[in-house]
Amino acid sequence: MAYISSEKVKEIRNSLKKELPNLKFSVRTENYSKVIITVKSGDVDFFSEYKSESRGYFTSWHINSDSVINDFTGSAKETIKKISKIAYSQGWYDESDSMTDYFNTAYYVVFNIGKMDNFYALNQVKKAS
Repeated sequence: MAYISSEKVKEIRNSLKKELPNLKFSVRTENYSKVIITVKSGDVDFFSEYKSESRGYFTSWHINSDSVINDFTGSAKETIKKISKIAYSQGWYDESDSMTDYFNTAYYVVFNIGKMDNFYALNQVKKAS
């Protein structure tokens, strides 16, 4: 059964703040089985670097697959790779077997860019003249 402790969630939060100081995050747990990472604001323009036309326009992903990361380009892709690496750094494993309906994973990770009631705020960097 998936489980992540509050201490591990706190480690993820602290690592994200340390590695990506240009972004503001909300990191929380849901039912001690899921880590929900929401990027609230920052200087990364995720939406202009989102390239997947086949999937429509989303703001929430499960980032445990390269196909999601590859839907982005440039600095957004590199940022999501860093977030993913940190999110799965707390003893994550996946020994699930969908052919036998057996699910065994350490915990789940959900990645959001903003929320429905609180959109992502892009902080424009002012260039020196």
